Formats: sequence, C-alpha cells, structure tokens
Amino acid sequence: MKCEYEDIISIYCLVFLPWLIFYEILLFIGPPSYSISTYFEFEHNIPVIECTELFYVFTYPYVLFLPLVFQTKQQVRCFIIDSLMNMSIEIYLQFILPFVAPPKQFIPKTILGQVLLYERSFDGPGCAFPSFHVSWAFLSAYYYSWIYAKYYFIFYILSILISLSCITTGMHSIIDIVGGFLLFFICVKRISLWIYIRNYFENLSNSWSCYRIGRLRIINSSIYVFVSASIGAFIIFSLIGDISGVLLINLSSLFMAAVWGQYIERSSGLSRPFGYFGFIIGGVVGSLIVSWFYSIPHIRILSAYALASPWIQGVGRFRCIIHGCCHGRSTNQFLGILITNSQSRVCSLSKLKNEYIHITQGYSILSNMIIGMLLWRLWYANISLYVIVSLYFILIGQSRFIEERFRGEIQTKVYCKLKIYQWLSILFVLIGIFLSMISFDNDRIQLNFLCKYEYLIPSILFGFIATFALAIDFPESKKRFSRLCD
Repeated sequence: MKCEYEDIISIYCLVFLPWLIFYEILLFIGPPSYSISTYFEFEHNIPVIECTELFYVFTYPYVLFLPLVFQTKQQVRCFIIDSLMNMSIEIYLQFILPFVAPPKQFIPKTILGQVLLYERSFDGPGCAFPSFHVSWAFLSAYYYSWIYAKYYFIFYILSILISLSCITTGMHSIIDIVGGFLLFFICVKRISLWIYIRNYFENLSNSWSCYRIGRLRIINSSIYVFVSASIGAFIIFSLIGDISGVLLINLSSLFMAAVWGQYIERSSGLSRPFGYFGFIIGGVVGSLIVSWFYSIPHIRILSAYALASPWIQGVGRFRCIIHGCCHGRSTNQFLGILITNSQSRVCSLSKLKNEYIHITQGYSILSNMIIGMLLWRLWYANISLYVIVSLYFILIGQSRFIEERFRGEIQTKVYCKLKIYQWLSILFVLIGIFLSMISFDNDRIQLNFLCKYEYLIPSILFGFIATFALAIDFPESKKRFSRLCD
C-alpha cells in the first residue's frame, strides 16, 4: 500500500523525536567520573581536517530527509522497526558503557571549522560508543538503496564518507565507528540473527546427554551450573571480602531453593527440583545471619548479591534449557523451538513434544543481562547501594512477571488468573519500591571490587557443590532426593 502523510509524520514522532529526547538526557547526565577513552594511542596523531565537517554535518539532513521519499507502508513499517531497535541498543549502550571520546582540540581556520566548534557546543565527550552518525547513516543508505536501487553505491559511499569524517573531525574514535557499523548490521540482519539464535537454543534444548560413572549420572548441563556458581561466588567474594560468610549465604540459598522446589514444584520426594524464589529467600535469611554475626552491613551484602545475581541466573538458564525446566508455552514456528528429546521436561512432564514453544529461558537470559549491566553501571557511578538493591527487586520482578506470561509449565499453580510466580513478582516490585523510600546515607557504606587469588579455591569449591546439587544424580536410586527428576 502507498504510504500517506500520517505514516511519514509517525516516523518523526515515534523515532526521531524520542531519540532526540533520550540523547539530550544522556548529555545532561554526562559520563561517569571514571570514564574510559575509546581512542587508540596512534589516533591522537590524526589531525582535525576541517573540510570534512561538511560530511559530518550532512548526516542530519541525510537522515531526516529519508522519510519523505518512502513510497509504501511496508518501507515505513520496516524503517520504524529497524530504527527503534537501533535507537534502543544505541541509547542503552551509550548509557551503560563508561566510554568517552573527548573531541580533539584545534584552532579553526575556515568557516567549516567554526561550524564544527559551534556543533561541539551542543555535544559532549559522552554518547560516543556506538557512533550514532555511523549507524543512522548506514541505516539511511540501506533504505535509500531500497527505493533508488540503481544508485545504491552513491548512498553507501556517502555513508562511508560520513563515517570517516567522524574520525577526521576529531569527534569519534575508530572503535566508535566500528560499533556504529555493527549496530547497523545487527538491525538490518535482525531476522537472520534471530533465526541463528533460535536454532542455537533449539539444538541446545535437544542436547540433553549424560556421562555415567557407576550409579552416578553427570548431565551435560553441569558445565553451565559450575560456571554460573563459581564465577558468581567469585564476584561476591570480591565484593564482600569474607569467604566463610559468603559460603554460608550461598549454602543457605541453595538449601532454600531445594526446599522451595519440594513444596512448590510438587516433587514426589525422590526428585530435587530447585526454585529461583527459594534462592532469594535463602539468600536474604543467610545474609541476615551473616550480617549479625560478622558485623557486615546488611545493605552491603544485599547489594553484592544484587550485582551478581543477574549474571548467576543468566548463565544458569542454560542449565534450564537443557533440562527443559522454565520452558515456554506453545507459539508459532517463527518464534518457537521444537523439542523432541524425551529426557527434557518439555516432553516428559508438560507433554509438549513436537510443539513449538517460546524460548522463555532465552528471554530470561536477555533480561538478566540488561538488568545486570544497568546495576553495574550504577555501582560504577557510586549510586547508593539502597538504589541498587531496590532496582534489582523492581526490574527482576517486572521481567519475571512478563516472562511468566509466556511460560507453559503445567505444574505452576494459578491464583486469581495469575500464576504464583507473577504474584511473587508483584511482591518483588513492592519490596523494591519500599526499599527505594528508605532514607539512606551511602557515604559510610562502600562496596569495592577487589579480586584476590585466595577467592579462587572457595569459588571452585562452591561451584562443585552447586554442580552436584543441580546436575548430578543417582537415577536408579530409591532414596529421597536422589534424582533430579522423577
């Protein structure tokens, strides 16, 4: 269908205006005090070439004029989707990553040099990686080439010149340019990228296998459990600094996760499922005990676990994929994966064999990665530890509530049309809101990250304990808790 004026206006309202607002907010916030320059050493020797400001400033009309040449609604729709993806990733990375590209100093000798200095007065060293000039320029070239296919080389040459001008005007580093181009590539190849990710998760979901040592069965998910637990423990050791206290909290968390699985997941008694909310309850109880006996501020312990937990759960979700727990409900072929391995809980418990289901474990990995990066960015900026803990509960609660909408485990209880985990997610959000209202003084409570070799052995030890609990069992045994599944 032919596009109308409303479609063109929607691009400016839905894409360009929100991008401008978020970009200005980032400029107002500014980079953290301990920022990292993206310049290589040799780049400082590249002079500012004033005439290339012509291509640098040309980016704005080049991009803004694009919606006016669209001919069909399909072009408008595709551009909006690509642009929103480009904007979301770009703004998020520019906020999260402590990268800066301080503009190179020079004395203007031409009108274009004066224009460059004037433009710099509205900009700053932050918002450098990835370069929005590059990602928007190539994205525009992609759509100009769609409309005027005969002249595609002209548009891509212009985009290359714009990219080079980012360097020659002293506004960006080479890394910024590469990041902008990779962002463009991800946006226009999003479907191919999704298919690759989907196929990877499908293969992993059907990869359940085991190694037998007598009666002992070691499931191939053990590597993910070990990596998740050991690296997570090492991060927490490095943040808190007390080995015995952290081990006590970790063991308490693991124990309560098992108790939760027995009573909430309806275990037969032979199996030993585990539950995320049990981990949290055990961690909170353990942290209270350790805080009391070891005289460590409770908020310091909670914030350390808030910083580590998204990464622990994110990596641990690969174990869930292999076992088939936390799986999704039925969906279409494009979004879903097909699981046929009879050992997966998808087939053995939920009876969804040969049905396409949502990759909810993948959704969880993505949300945990986003939340984890955000919390570390706030910690890096010396934000109050109370804010970090409260945001953890709020964001994890929101993401888990949405995730549960797409999960399809038949054993999950439902109350008042919401799953029990959705109610718990709401509780998490309320806890986070309550914590955010507490009057805090962060000046006296610091959380430093100090890596020490002495943390390696206890981290590996806890990794083995967690692996034995979550990925090793005795399938022929009739003893209580001897199996991972019935």
